[in-house]
Amino acid sequence: MTGYNRVRPWVRYWARTLDLIVFEFVLSKLSHLINSQAFDAIPSWVWGVIVLLAWIPIEAICLTTWSTTPGKWLMNTHVYHENGLPLLFEQALYRSFLVCMRGFAFGLPIVSLFVANDVYRDLLRFGITSYDRELKLMVWHRPIGFARICGSIAVIGILVMLTVMDMVLAMLKFLNSSTPNELTTNLMKLLF
Repeated sequence: MTGYNRVRPWVRYWARTLDLIVFEFVLSKLSHLINSQAFDAIPSWVWGVIVLLAWIPIEAICLTTWSTTPGKWLMNTHVYHENGLPLLFEQALYRSFLVCMRGFAFGLPIVSLFVANDVYRDLLRFGITSYDRELKLMVWHRPIGFARICGSIAVIGILVMLTVMDMVLAMLKFLNSSTPNELTTNLMKLLF
């Protein structure tokens, strides 16, 4: 593991954000295909908690298999045991749980802002997060490079474009409602 390694909280933030954006998009499409009405009934903050919890085993599999996740890969970031070996699945699963709990407060509105700030300050002060210190892990950063930055922007751009297309299709469905009852129902789905 040669290269560049210093504390980079914003790189970590963007790596996780990319992971969660992509995962949320895929999960929402799958959920919508399985049961559209049930999916539409889930409040957005509850959906955020579901996404975070569902990401825990997926992230653990990625860290165990490749020592990185898609977002971390784009940000050229890897997670290893302090001895340089990849994480065991149990370690990766526990780390992902701790990140969700200590870093995001399970996605609970407002509370998550405070805990994220605590983790940020802890990382700057000690050069390591409490969960990585506890598990004896190290996060390894290498230079990101122009191609990876372009890839990250492309991923976000594509997801934004697909989301806008979904919104346009929802608006067209709303406008094509034939009865006042359907119009009201579709308006409520669109807003909530």
